Amino acid sequence: MKDQHTEERDRFTRLEDKSIKYLGAVTIAVSAYTFLIRWVAEQTLPPQTGIERLLVIFMVTTFLALIVAWSFVFRSIKLQNVARMPYDDAVLEMFKNNNAASAYVALAERYGEAISVRQKEYCKKLAYVEKAYTGIFLAGLSFSIFIFLLVVNEWIN
Repeated sequence: MKDQHTEERDRFTRLEDKSIKYLGAVTIAVSAYTFLIRWVAEQTLPPQTGIERLLVIFMVTTFLALIVAWSFVFRSIKLQNVARMPYDDAVLEMFKNNNAASAYVALAERYGEAISVRQKEYCKKLAYVEKAYTGIFLAGLSFSIFIFLLVVNEWIN
């Protein structure tokens, strides 16, 4: 049980690390995109042509997708109440006052409860990370279309 608990903790930590990497990537993307939006807005607002209208639509779509991804990343890294194994005097007393078999059964039950809590929290965190990844993917797709339209618009003008 202790090894399984350690595996769950490590799996949770790896997912937490991935969330933090996503946060860094999305933060940089939002910052860079904000500067690009300013320049494009100065060039195309108010939109005069069909391509400029599409540019504005994909500019807003990309920004919204980045914000949604950012939101899910933040939700995935918020502090959660994860079960920890007790290591206080109560555990020592349990071993002193009971036979070894009873103490080990009680300890195994505590590990089982902690594993169950960690698995539930992991599933919640994983759902947020998957949604953040989808948001990042959609933002990338929208951004690609936006850049294509920007190049076409500049080429035409």
